[in-house]
Amino acid sequence: MQAQSYFQLLNPLVFLLFAIGFLSLFAVNRGMKAAAWIGASYAFGATAFLIDFLRDSFALILVSVVTNVFYTITAVTFAAGVAIRYRGHAPWNALLLAAALNLSAFAFFLFVRDDMWLRAFAVNLGNGLVLTIGLLAIRTHMHRAIEKVVFGVYVVMCLQFIVRPVMVFLLDDTPFTIETYNDSIFFIALHLSVGVIAVTMAMTLFVSFSIQIIEDLGERSITDSLSGMLNRRGFEEAAARTFLLADEAGEAVCLVLADIDHFKLINDNYGHGFGDVVIARTGSLFRGYANGGRSAGRIGGEEFVLLMPATRLEDGRLFAEAIRRKFAAYKFHTDQGALKFSASFGVAERRPGEALTELLSRADAALYFSKENGRDRVSDETDLDKSDPSKALDALERRHRRGLNAPVIASGNG
Repeated sequence: MQAQSYFQLLNPLVFLLFAIGFLSLFAVNRGMKAAAWIGASYAFGATAFLIDFLRDSFALILVSVVTNVFYTITAVTFAAGVAIRYRGHAPWNALLLAAALNLSAFAFFLFVRDDMWLRAFAVNLGNGLVLTIGLLAIRTHMHRAIEKVVFGVYVVMCLQFIVRPVMVFLLDDTPFTIETYNDSIFFIALHLSVGVIAVTMAMTLFVSFSIQIIEDLGERSITDSLSGMLNRRGFEEAAARTFLLADEAGEAVCLVLADIDHFKLINDNYGHGFGDVVIARTGSLFRGYANGGRSAGRIGGEEFVLLMPATRLEDGRLFAEAIRRKFAAYKFHTDQGALKFSASFGVAERRPGEALTELLSRADAALYFSKENGRDRVSDETDLDKSDPSKALDALERRHRRGLNAPVIASGNG
């Protein structure tokens, strides 16, 4: 009897441990809402098993009702959590309908036609149905290796709710009543199969969440938090990939460099917080063009860059002009009313085999030409050929002085 008690306590302790683990993931990263639902599922499961363990302390019918309600909630929250994890949202209507049918069947075979076997079948098939709804919701969203493993374990979880009661019914001919439940083969099979599959599923999901955390950390390391664009490191990595593909295909690459005009005055007059708003809005604008293989980054305090593969200089200039006009039309609201700002642009086309530093230097020279000739305009490298070279500083030296090769500086540095 003591060994059986220890066996009964194993599942609630294991479920509680995993509940703490998943809820801890959510506490660390509130964006992992799926972890919260899955953690809640394991917590409900622990509660159900614990009540089952204490069944001799209460009325058996009351324990049966409460336990099966918690088992159903466990299935619903787990299916919802996995659906949110891999699909983005849960099929709540279907899940709640299946849960209602499950509990209705349980109540019928308890209060209307008291049959322990039919009640056990109804509950197992009902919870299996709830979980299967979650399985069907994610079936087309599992592409990576770990996701396929999760899906496979999930399939086994759903099947055991059907196979287990059938096998027990065929193999066990002893009386099965609410009084003999704790000593039945059904009870042992339930605790053993659910315990094993729950541990396997939890470990698989932990691996899946761990991979996501690692990927998120990698993404953060190459992303500028203020603008949401690639930071210097991320942009350099993206440019290296773009150049490699362009060299293999023999395609042109065009670079647009932009700098917000009089940004130091914006910070001085309206505060660094407002300057951050301008940076974020500019980043949002550039990110809108970062598709189709294009890469956008923030490589300086108020300096932004857009790299466009398979794009010639003329088309790059059109892109820059479109961005310039949109930015100039933006209204930034302050206590003094709506304000508008401008930005200057420089455009250059990559030469065969040219490195990023050299391409940036030529785009920077074109940007400097725009600054020297009134700002709020787009210039490209051909404009420099028409100007007096003595008016332009050496672009590469200027970029070093402005800290291109240093980490992104705060917008407040103007």
